[in-house]
Amino acid sequence: MAFLAWRVSRGGRVSWIGLIGWSALGYTAVATTIASVWSLPALSLLAIYAIQIALLTSPAVYQRTRGDDHAALSHPSARIAWPPLWLISTGLLAGLVVTLLYLANMNWTPIPGCGGPGASPDQLPARCIGLAQGYPLRFLTADQNIPVINKEALVKDWAQWSLVSFSAFYLLWLRRDPAPEPTQVSAGEQPVPQ
Repeated sequence: MAFLAWRVSRGGRVSWIGLIGWSALGYTAVATTIASVWSLPALSLLAIYAIQIALLTSPAVYQRTRGDDHAALSHPSARIAWPPLWLISTGLLAGLVVTLLYLANMNWTPIPGCGGPGASPDQLPARCIGLAQGYPLRFLTADQNIPVINKEALVKDWAQWSLVSFSAFYLLWLRRDPAPEPTQVSAGEQPVPQ
């Protein structure tokens, strides 16, 4: 990684692409598994990957790997990169939809507090086995046909899928074509046709 970073500082475009790809894969791996580990080190690693991607795609690094003076002006991150509020709310809504769609992911699981302590699933009676739904955390189970929702697991699943959805929407938003800027025309001048 240090070698690739050194190559990028010297204008190496292949190294730059490699570092962006490596960081994007790391970010994706952490973002799609964060619900099951939800801890400060996992959140820190996610933030490190996001910052690394932001630095690698900054106009300065982009221009360094291009070598021409006009490259940074046409780069998508040359404009303001703060997401609008509608993008955040869309990510939250999409995360909720994905969380609810994963209710179709089911598996049989022991019901907590039922049966003997330390008993394996094979040793438990049928009444102590329930169908658990959700992914990656199983947040919906049924104890004697009464639905039980693990709210903490639900929030973790929702947060994970909201993060993944927001990241995907943010990338699409950054890739959009910027609106053409209006040309300034002073009084008495005619606009130049383009």
